[in-house]
Amino acid sequence: MEAAPEVALEALNGRAARIREMIRQKRSQREIIREIWNVEGGRRYVTAAQELSEILARRA
Repeated sequence: MEAAPEVALEALNGRAARIREMIRQKRSQREIIREIWNVEGGRRYVTAAQELSEILARRA
């Protein structure tokens, strides 16, 4: 069963807020991905890095 769009958007906004906070704390991309996505390497890391880049582009 797929989450309702508003639930997914709320989760994304929460994730983006946490990422912004971590950036203010001068945390590295690797630290952010490890904490937010719980991955440290491989394909899942690459996917997380792409998503992080998209989130950062939206905040600019």
